[in-house]
Parts: sequence; C-alpha cells; structure tokens
Amino acid sequence: MLEDSHTDAEIVQRVLKRDYQPCIFHLAMSEESFIKALDSFQPDVILADNSLPQFDAAKALIITRQHKLEIPFIMVTGTMSEEFAAGIIKSGADDYILKDRLARLPAAIDAALKQRSSEKEKKEAEQKILQSEIHLRAIFENTSEGFLLMDTDGIVKKLNSKAGEYSFFNQDREIQVGHPIYDFIEEERKTVFKKILSKVLEGNTVEYQRSFEMGDGNTRWLDFSVTPVWESGNINGICISGRDITAQKTAEEKLNKNFIEKQALAQRMSAILNTLPANIALLNENGIIVDINDAWRNFADDNGFIGNNYGIGDDYIVITKKSVGNGKADGLAVAEGIESVLKDKVKEFVFEYACHSPALKRWFRMVVSPLQGKEYLGAVVMHIDISEIRKLEKERLENKINEQKKVTKAMLQAQENERNAIGIELHDNVNQILVGTNMLLRMVKENPKKIEELLPSCIENIKSAIQENRKIAHELVAPDLGAETLLQQLFRLNQTMLETAGMETFTLHDDYSETLLSDDLKLAVYRVMQEQYTNIIKHANARKVEITLSTIANIFTLRIIDDGKGMLNNNITNGIGLRNIKSRISVFEGIVNIESMPDKGFALNIEVPIL
Repeated sequence: MLEDSHTDAEIVQRVLKRDYQPCIFHLAMSEESFIKALDSFQPDVILADNSLPQFDAAKALIITRQHKLEIPFIMVTGTMSEEFAAGIIKSGADDYILKDRLARLPAAIDAALKQRSSEKEKKEAEQKILQSEIHLRAIFENTSEGFLLMDTDGIVKKLNSKAGEYSFFNQDREIQVGHPIYDFIEEERKTVFKKILSKVLEGNTVEYQRSFEMGDGNTRWLDFSVTPVWESGNINGICISGRDITAQKTAEEKLNKNFIEKQALAQRMSAILNTLPANIALLNENGIIVDINDAWRNFADDNGFIGNNYGIGDDYIVITKKSVGNGKADGLAVAEGIESVLKDKVKEFVFEYACHSPALKRWFRMVVSPLQGKEYLGAVVMHIDISEIRKLEKERLENKINEQKKVTKAMLQAQENERNAIGIELHDNVNQILVGTNMLLRMVKENPKKIEELLPSCIENIKSAIQENRKIAHELVAPDLGAETLLQQLFRLNQTMLETAGMETFTLHDDYSETLLSDDLKLAVYRVMQEQYTNIIKHANARKVEITLSTIANIFTLRIIDDGKGMLNNNITNGIGLRNIKSRISVFEGIVNIESMPDKGFALNIEVPIL
C-alpha cells in the first residue's frame, strides 16, 4: 500500500481482510520505502493513493513497470477526475477505486489478478511458440539435409540453405521461393521428375539416389526423398529432402573393393595352402576342425581314413588323445599342447612323432600356431613330413662320427709320429752325445793322466745334450701366453725354427689385434704355426717365408706363404700334418684353404670367426 494516511490505510485493510485470509500488508509512505518494498516485500497487488507529498501514483506506476513487474496496480484515492483516471489506466494501471466506494475493491483486485494471470500465461505461451519457432528454424537451417517445400503446382514455398547448396546440378539458375521447381530441373530429367511428383500427389513417397559429376572431376551422390504434405486429410504440398551420401558411397565402394580384394586373397591363400605339402587343418577356439587343405585329404585317402568329411566337425583334441604317437603319454601331451595354444598360454606348440606303415618308415613334425587377428579365433595345425630330414640328419651324424674317427685316428697317428720323432731325436742326438761322453769318461777312468785333455770335451757334450733336451721340450710344452703374446711367440718360432734352418722371414701384422682372440684359439694358432714350420723345414726347401695376421670384420686370418717347391693339389690333403691342422681349426668353426703348385711355393690360409 502506497498511502500517507494511517487511518485510510487501516480502513482499506479492514475491508480486504474480510475477503482475503491470510492477507499481509506492507505500508510505504515515501518513494524510497516504496522502491525498497518492491524488492524485499514482493507484493501480489499494489494499492496506491493518488497524491503523496513529493510522490504520486503516476510516478509509482512508472517505477513498478521499470522493475519489469507484471503486478496489478490499482489506485485507491479520495477524488479523481475522469480525464486523470483515463490517463492513468492508459499508462498501465489496472483499475481505480474511490475511497468512498471500497466495497468494490475486492472485486477489482480479483479481476486484475485474473487479467494479469491470463496475460502472463498468454505471454509465456507466445514465448514458447516463438522459442519453438526459433528452434525449428535453427534445425531447419542447420540440419545436414536439404529441405524444400512446394505446393501442389510445384511452386517453391520454402527451402533451407542446404537445399540451395544441393542445387549444384543446375549451374545456370538458383532456386528461389515463388518460382516453379521445374525451372531448376535439367531439361532431360523434367519428364521423369513430373512422374515422380505425380506419384507423390497420389499419396506415395518416392526415394532415389543420384550421382553428379563435378567440375573438378569428382563425383557427388545425393539421396532424395519426395513425400506428400498432409493437412486435414488432404495433400496440400510436397516436401523434397536431400542428403549428401558421397562419403557413404565412397565407403561402400571402398568396402566392396576391400571385399573383392579379400575374396581374391582368400582364393590365393586357399591355392597356396592346397599347394603346400604339409597337412594343414584349421581349428576353432574349441578345437573343432573347421577346414582342411588338399594335402590333409590326400593323406587321409592314402592311409584309409574312416569317417565323415575327413574329420571336419570333429573334436581334434579328442582325436589326438587317441591317435598321435606310439603311446598314450604322447597323445595326452599333444592334446595339452593344443589346448595351451588355444588358451593363449603358449605362442606355439611343436611335437615330433613317428608314423610308420608296414612298407615305410615316416616321421612328422606337428606345429600348432594361434591364428593372428581379430576376425577369427582358433589355431592352425600343420603336420610336416620330416622323414627325409631325419634320414639326412642320420647320414650327417654318421658322417660326422666317421670324420671324428678319422680325426682321432690322425691325431693318434700324429702322436705316434711325434713320439717316433722324439725317440729319433733322443736316439740320434741326445743319446749319441751321452754315449760319446760315456766313452770319454771311461777313457779318463782307465787313464787318469788324460783327464785334463778329455774333461773339457765331456763338459761340452753334456751342454749339447742339455741344449738338445731343451729344444725338444720347448717344441712339446704349451707356450706361456700370459708371459708372452702370441706375436712374441711367433717371432720366437721364426727365429728358433725357420731362421735357424737358414730361411728369411717376413711378418705382417698391421691389421692384427690380439685382444680379440681367446687363449684357446691362440694356443691352436701356435700349434698350427709349429706344424706348418715343421712341414716347411722338412719338405719345402724354401728360402723365404711370409706370415700375415689380421683381425678384420670379425674374422681372424693367418696366412703362411713359402717360396719352396710346392706340391700337387691331389697330394695336399694326404699329409697327416695338414689333417692335424684342419682338425685343430675345425674346433673353432674355422676353415683351412691351401694354394700350391709344383715349383710355385705353398700358401696356407686359415680363417676363424671371432666376436
């Protein structure tokens, strides 16, 4: 209540309390308190006196509407001219009541509340309709499909922007509202299009797809749907919707191409699998045979298979428990291996077994591998005939044993030769020296006067015997490679063996690194050099010997060349010494190559892999 009289305010409140219970009043007697009450009290109705000191109802009405409050505003005043009353009503007041006619106030309040409520509902409804139209317009304009609405005569009534974009098939004219649709259809398609519209006007929906060749060489595809527009049971228009399906068509073409390629690949793979000699079966995730190759079928035919369709559809795990291997344990092991592959516990299972027939001995290797990929679960089982491999392995083993026998025999022979050589050395050199010394000492014993004459000869003979003994021991005892390097031992051998025998030696070792050689290999190389030096001294009649050592590209190379009388190729491998050299180098997976011709010298080449 905007009122400056407490008495008048109380009279108005007493009248209203008879009709409204509960009813709460707030009295504002100034502009400031009125504005404050609009926010804090939030009234349902404003009753305003016409004139207050420095404030009036007209100004209060303006403030109320400025606050965007749709609250009934009723003037309750003592006197008012008809002209002023019409003006205030025109300004937005809901009614006016004279204070001497307060009985009419409740009815006026009820009418104002109903009127305001009705207006509020109307505005809310209008706002919803407006918002709905905005939403529909947004959907209509922003949808991925093009929409065009026309009447039954083909006159365009409405279209969205997407429909305008889809009109690229007619480059000369743009689709416009109010124009016939036929103005935008290609001349050669007008007849077909009229038939389509005729069907639609009969109540049918027509759908079709079209491709359009663009100026850039690409192709665009549109999917059209032409439907009737119904209103009150009658067709009063036609709606055409268009959707760009270029990406979908491209994907379909790609999918179709991939399908054709996969089909061709499957045919090629089938041809490859049927060409392979291995017996191959495909198992599903439960171990059931789902497919086999031709080799599997042929093997079954050749071995009198009894069953349906070569076992396709049977549980292969159950079959293996009964048939694989010579014993029950083999079958159970194979079944367990297949199950482990199917359950992804192992990446592969391999099993070798014998499958002999009365007329033929055969061995097979079974390989079970999981199928790689997401399209199919299961495993591939291959039975590979390894009978020839077994035979070759047996022959290779026998050859290896025979070769080892030959090597052992050669080594034993070499040992016997060494013993004979030692015996001859001892007999011819050391023993003869000692025999001569013994004779001299006997002469001294028989004739003591000759002691000064014969004693120096005895001492010299004993020194010679000691020197010969050291020489023999030096050749037999392994060198101390911890004290001296292999290269130092090589120089010592050159001096004590070759140079002592009157030969000139040349040693090349620029590309040689001894740290790359193991101690075992160093010892083997030392023995090879001793052996070859002995061969040169005994047989070559050489004047010069060239030795080359290198460790390049993880290969140790030793090359010993002499300018002696050489030998024929067919005689090269017959010597025990050379066979002994080859046996030593074979331990390290090395190779020995010999180059020699009569009067052209002799070259020993050795290559050993090193890490």
